[in-house]
Amino acid sequence: MLASLILACIQAEKIEAPPDTVLGLGPDTGEPFEVPRGALILDNVRIVDAQGARDGAVVIEDDWIVGVLEPGGQWPGGVTVHDLDGFSVFPGLIDSHVHMALKGVE
Repeated sequence: MLASLILACIQAEKIEAPPDTVLGLGPDTGEPFEVPRGALILDNVRIVDAQGARDGAVVIEDDWIVGVLEPGGQWPGGVTVHDLDGFSVFPGLIDSHVHMALKGVE
C-alpha cells in the first residue's frame, strides 16, 4: 500500500503553491496551525480513519502528519503539493501481520 502511495506521489501533478499562509486544524488538538515551510501536502485524497471517511488534504512534516485541511486549498510557498484525486490515505493503519512463533533469522 505504501508503494502505491509513493508511486501515486511520483505520478501526480505537482502544483505550484502561492506565497500565502494557510491555517488548518491540527489532527490531535483541533487547534489552528500554520502550514510549515517544507511540508508535503497530499491534496484531494479520501482520508479514512477512526472518525470515518472524508475528503481532505493531509499535511506531512518530517514523516509525521501534522494537519488535515479542506481539499483544494491555496497553499503557501515553500511546500510540495501532490494532487492525488482518486486515492485514499489511511493514517494510523498498522500492518500487524506477524509470526511470533517462528524462529527469527540470526
